[in-house]
Amino acid sequence: MDRRSTHPKVVIDEVRKVAFDQCMKEVDYLRGRLGFEEEGEDNLFELIFGEDSELFANAFKKIGVEYAEFVAFIATFYLECRLRTTLSRLVDDRDINTDRYMSHERYAAIWKKMDSHGKGHNFTNRFWEMIEAALNDNLHDLFVPKKDEFTMRLAHDDDKHWYNETKKLADRPLGEETKLKRARHVRDNAKGFVADVTVNAASGFPVNVRYRRSGESSTTAFREVMKFLFKFADDSSAPNLSGKVEIAADRGYWNIDTLVFCVGRLGAGVVGTIKRGMKWFPFTWGEKKQSSTQRGVKTQQYVPAEGQPQIFQMSARHNVGKRNSRDRQLTATALRNGHSKTVSMTLTTDPCHDNCVDLVSSSTKDYRKYHKPNKSKRERIMNGFDLVAGGDLLDTLPVDGTDVEGRMHHWECLSQRCRILTMGQRDQSWFTMRMFSLTSSIWAVWFVPRVPISTWNMIGATITN
Repeated sequence: MDRRSTHPKVVIDEVRKVAFDQCMKEVDYLRGRLGFEEEGEDNLFELIFGEDSELFANAFKKIGVEYAEFVAFIATFYLECRLRTTLSRLVDDRDINTDRYMSHERYAAIWKKMDSHGKGHNFTNRFWEMIEAALNDNLHDLFVPKKDEFTMRLAHDDDKHWYNETKKLADRPLGEETKLKRARHVRDNAKGFVADVTVNAASGFPVNVRYRRSGESSTTAFREVMKFLFKFADDSSAPNLSGKVEIAADRGYWNIDTLVFCVGRLGAGVVGTIKRGMKWFPFTWGEKKQSSTQRGVKTQQYVPAEGQPQIFQMSARHNVGKRNSRDRQLTATALRNGHSKTVSMTLTTDPCHDNCVDLVSSSTKDYRKYHKPNKSKRERIMNGFDLVAGGDLLDTLPVDGTDVEGRMHHWECLSQRCRILTMGQRDQSWFTMRMFSLTSSIWAVWFVPRVPISTWNMIGATITN
């Protein structure tokens, strides 16, 4: 794209291609760290739950839990998670045999040990901090490139946990028994804890999970995550991440302090949405127009929410002042889409997002056209068929049943355009692949009724390969 041109570059489904390529880089790096198939599974288990793992050696072993008990505890814990119930209820149910798992008494005793560790002690980590440290050490080892194998694209967001405090706990001063910050989630109208989660943007692999401590803001917590990921103590020793890392976050994180830290101190690329009312941002909407300006401060451009679709952009050059860092362009964008009463505002340093309009062939809003409520589930799914594989000649056969030369069945049409990846669902690989592929539930509706029995041998071979 000509950087001097004011005409936007128009592409189709470019973001899906970028996301898919990035996902393959992230997956290939993980495979290189762990190995493939059964070897990779064994290596992953040893890293997370092995006798030399961070979780056992630096957490459970320190509270007097032997390795055999640790494995039984983890198996019992995940059984509770899978069935969404407690061990005591499973033990009390005469139809369920829990002999292979830890006894309820010992299981409860380990939980009490975990809760009491470090309680009331000065300068001693609580057990949840030990588990958090063990997890993040493993994630850093697995997902943070050691030699710039690929450009990291990180997504950072908060995960709000609900926690119903008892009266006794609510009256307890903050920080007396826990360092966790107890926050009020305004939108959810609930209280609880906040976990700042950083993941690889395309694959969704977690890179860091950190709970906010008492007194921390979102900006402070974000800085702590970056310090851990890129191993520096303060701004003076911050590494040069120019061209190596791009950080994406929503409007709750981008303020002037976070922006200066990411772009000015670290040299990282940024992309994210911006809240209305940020005085440092060049655009605003829905507010009363400013009648005057302060000395040396430019007035924000007011964007009316109603009107024809229009894109507003403003760019500025910057340099992080570090050796081997190139000039970067920071681009602010405001989009009025013409049909809603809001204006979307974004900020980015990535040139591929500047002055570029990406047209998508399908989106979640297509259900209004294809998934009409007065039709059956199968009809609603089949109505969206042309989005994936084009028209089906079987649907245009003459009324008298005359054959059409060269006609293609739905399953034949799809088989020329799709590669079968999985017939199972609900595991992590399925959630990752469904971003770029047909899911197995949709696959079954299309294929099963139409494919001849003899053809399943061919499809089965494709699956196994």
